[in-house]
Amino acid sequence: MTSSHFAELIAYAQAHTGPASERQGSFITAYFENTDPDEIVSRGPATLFAQANAHWRLLDAPRAANTPKIRVFNPTLAEDGFVSDHTVVQIVNDNMPFLVDSVTMAINRSGRTAHWIVHPLMSVARDANGSVTAVSTVAAAKAAGRSDPVESLILVECDRIVDQAAQQALVEDLKSVLSDVRGAVVDWQPMLARAREVRAACERATQAPEKRDEAIAFLAWLEDRHFTFLGVRDYDLKREGDNVSLVAIADSGLGILRGPVKTAETRLPPEVVALMDSTEMVMVTKAMTRATVHRPAWLDYIAVKRFDDAGNVIGESRFLGLYTSTAYSEPVGNIPLVRQRVTNVMNTSGVVPESHAAKSLQAILDDYPRDELFQIDAATLADHAIGILRLQERQRTRLFLRRDPFGRFTSAQVFVPRDRYNTELRVKIGNELMMALNGQSIEFTPMLTDSPLARIHYLVRAKDIAPQNVNLAILEARIAKLAQRWEDDCTAELLRSHGEGNGLSLANRFANAFPTAYREDFSALVGAEDADMLASLNPGAPMMVKLYRPLDAGPGILRFKIYNTAKVALSDSLPVLEHMGQGYWMNIRTPSSAVQRLCGYMTLACNYLPIPICHQSKCALKTCSRKPGAARLKVMTSIAWYSIPRWMHAPLPSCVPARVISSNWVLPIARTT
Repeated sequence: MTSSHFAELIAYAQAHTGPASERQGSFITAYFENTDPDEIVSRGPATLFAQANAHWRLLDAPRAANTPKIRVFNPTLAEDGFVSDHTVVQIVNDNMPFLVDSVTMAINRSGRTAHWIVHPLMSVARDANGSVTAVSTVAAAKAAGRSDPVESLILVECDRIVDQAAQQALVEDLKSVLSDVRGAVVDWQPMLARAREVRAACERATQAPEKRDEAIAFLAWLEDRHFTFLGVRDYDLKREGDNVSLVAIADSGLGILRGPVKTAETRLPPEVVALMDSTEMVMVTKAMTRATVHRPAWLDYIAVKRFDDAGNVIGESRFLGLYTSTAYSEPVGNIPLVRQRVTNVMNTSGVVPESHAAKSLQAILDDYPRDELFQIDAATLADHAIGILRLQERQRTRLFLRRDPFGRFTSAQVFVPRDRYNTELRVKIGNELMMALNGQSIEFTPMLTDSPLARIHYLVRAKDIAPQNVNLAILEARIAKLAQRWEDDCTAELLRSHGEGNGLSLANRFANAFPTAYREDFSALVGAEDADMLASLNPGAPMMVKLYRPLDAGPGILRFKIYNTAKVALSDSLPVLEHMGQGYWMNIRTPSSAVQRLCGYMTLACNYLPIPICHQSKCALKTCSRKPGAARLKVMTSIAWYSIPRWMHAPLPSCVPARVISSNWVLPIARTT
C-alpha cells in the first residue's frame, strides 16, 4: 500500500470509529499491512474500513478455546457498511501452519473461485471475558516486549453463494478442515515420536539385513523434513482361513486419524496379502482420500509392518501425509528404498557402465514420476525404464501401466510424439483410459522437454476395482491411433504405394499442404490419390479432371474434381458446369453452403500447396433419365473441360458455357471476340 492511500485509510478510520479509534486504528493498520496495493487502490477507504470493521466485530466476540469463529455472508450496506458482488468468508483462528492453503482448498473443492484473500496475523490481548483489549502486528508486540497470543484472521471473497443452506454447508466444511489442520499441527510431535518408535521396532526385527536397513533408513529420511505427517494409526493383522484383514486399533489414531474409526476392518486382496508375507518391511501407495490440509493431493500412504518376537507379521503402523517439496527434488540416489530399486535396474539392464545407454537410462530414472518411484516394485520399474530407453531407438507411441496392489487405481504413462501433443489429444487419451480401466476419475501430469517424445502420466481411479488383465497391446494400438494425424495416414499410404524414396518425396511435398477443410471431407487415402494426380501435372499437361461416384453417394450423384497448375476461379468454373447439357441429361446441384466450401477449397489450396496447383471438388452432378453411361459421361466431361481454352491459358479472352449434346457427341464451343 502506498503511503498516501494508507494515510487516507487511517484518516477515514479515525473519523468514523469514535472512542475506539485508537484501538481500531492499530487494528486496521495491521489488517491491511501486507495487502495487494492494487486491491487497496481499487476499493477505496470507505469499503476497506467497512470490511475491516466487520472482521473486527468477529474478532472482538468471545471465542471458545481451540475453536475457530467463521462467518460466511453476502454483505449489505445496512448491516455491514459495504456491498460486494462476491460472498465474503471471514475466519478468526489460533495461528498455525497450513491455514490459508487449507481454507482455499475447501473453497475451491466446493466449485468456487477465491477472488481475493487477506491474511493478517495479529498479536491479540483479551480480558477474562474474551473481549479484545489490545491488538497490533506481531512485530510491534515483540518490540513492545509483549507476548500476547497470535491469532490468524482470514478474509476470502469467493463466487457468490445465494442459498443460505449452501452458505451454512461451507461453514461446516471449513470447521471440519480447520479441525483437521489443528489435529495435524497439535499432534505433529506425537506423530514424529510414533515414527521413531516404529523405526526402533524395525531395528529389533529379525528380517534380512538389506531389507531391514533400507526400511530403517527410509523412515529416518521421512522424519528429516521429507514428509508432512498428517495422521497415523496402528492396525492388527487378522487371519481367518483364506481371509486376511487389517483391524484398526481403537484410540491409536493421531492427527487427522484421531477419533472414532470410520472403517474398523479392511479385507486385503491377494496382492496385498502377498506383500504382507514378503520380506518387504515398508509398503508405499496412495490413499483413497484427498488431503484436506496443506495441498489438494491424494494422501500418501506408508505402511510399516509390525512383528512379534518370533518375527511374524502381526499388523502395521500406517502413516498418512504428503511428501514435501524437498522429497520431490532429492536425487534418486539419496532416497532409501528408491535407490535400491534404481541400482537394481542399472545392474540388470545390461547397459555398459559410463556408456551413452547407461547415462540415458540414469536420466530416465531421474525423471521418472517421483510418486511412482516410491510405489513401484523393482521388476516393474526395470521393465518400464528399459522400455522407455528403447524409445530412443524407435520413436513411437507407447503405454506403460501399473496397477495398485489394492486395485484402487491404475497408473498409466503415455509417450507420444511431442509435436502431436495438445489438449485435444490429452483428453482423447484420458477418455480411452477411463473406458479401458474402469475409471471413475482421472488426473494427468504432462512433461515436455527437449526430447522428441512427450510424456503424460495419468492416474485413473477405479469405480470399484481396477481391472487386472488389460490387453496392453490393443489399448496401446488404440492410443497410437488417436495420436495418428491425417497427415501421418496420408504419408503412410504414399510410402505404401511408392516406396520410401518416392513416397517420402511426395509426402514432404503434399501431406501437410492440404487445407483443413479438405481433410475434414476426404480421407487420407483419397488425399494420397489426389497427391499422385497433382504430382503428375507438368507444363505440358497442366490440368487434369476427374469425374467419379463416391461410395456413399446416392443414386445418380457424381463428383467432379479439377487439378490445375494455375488457380481456377469459382466464377469461371461454375457457369461451365451449369450449362454442360442443361435441359438434356445433366443438372448441377450447388447449394449456397456448398459453393462457399468449394470456394474455400479453391482459395486455400492455392495458398497452401507448395506449388501453384488448384484442387477443387464437391460439385455434385445429378443425372436424369436421358444420361449416357458412366464411362461415356466421364469422357464427354473431360473433353468439354479440356476444350475450353481459358483453362489452358489460351490468348482468347473468354468463353461462353459449352453445351454437350449426348446424341452425337458434338462439342460446340462458342467464343466471344
